[in-house]
Amino acid sequence: MQAAIPGFLNYLKVERNCSALTIKSYGEDLASLLEYFQDFAGGIPNVGQVTVAELRGYVAYMHECSYSRSTMARRLACLRSFFRYCCREQLATTNPAKALRTPRAGRRLPHFLSTEQVAQLLEAPPAHTPMGLRDRAILETLYSAGLRVAELASLNVDDWDRDSGIVRVVGKGRKERIAPIGNFAAKALLNWIDFREPDPTALRSAEGDVSQQTRPALDDAQCRSHVGKVHSRKRAR
Repeated sequence: MQAAIPGFLNYLKVERNCSALTIKSYGEDLASLLEYFQDFAGGIPNVGQVTVAELRGYVAYMHECSYSRSTMARRLACLRSFFRYCCREQLATTNPAKALRTPRAGRRLPHFLSTEQVAQLLEAPPAHTPMGLRDRAILETLYSAGLRVAELASLNVDDWDRDSGIVRVVGKGRKERIAPIGNFAAKALLNWIDFREPDPTALRSAEGDVSQQTRPALDDAQCRSHVGKVHSRKRAR
């Protein structure tokens, strides 16, 4: 089995055009399998003699060693590719790794902000400066309507129905949906719109597009500390 590994790694490099990191990882994965055979299976077998039962024993060994699911999935992918190569080169007649089941990847819970952190973020932009009014309108609208940044950037003023407290949003795949606008967001938007264009009849001017008026430029360090986190949809005020 050891003799087949250099040819397999060269195959990954030349024919599969794999990255150096992938080749290094696969080499380490196969070295781990050889070490398992040497320590727990009575020696390293010929590549054509490896059985499904032996590989299942290796999977059980990884479980006992508390390997992560992602590591186990990568090693099983390596074994399938290795034995497939061996079958192609007529070093083995079957692929024993084909019958192995890849463990399901665990789901990680997203990071989120507390209600206090959300309130702190929304109130961070100063309310007495033009940029502060703009940034508050951005954050309040994103939070209240649950929008993506790209969705916010594509909004126009007339997409907002003030009487009904809703906004018409075009999301992924050009799918349209209706999202609510709460009182805090409505107030922030009105404050910004009143500053930008006091005359309501001129809201549809060439610069009346919300995406041009409210594109974020949050310079406050308190805002930047929370950018990129997923925040809670609950809010206490």
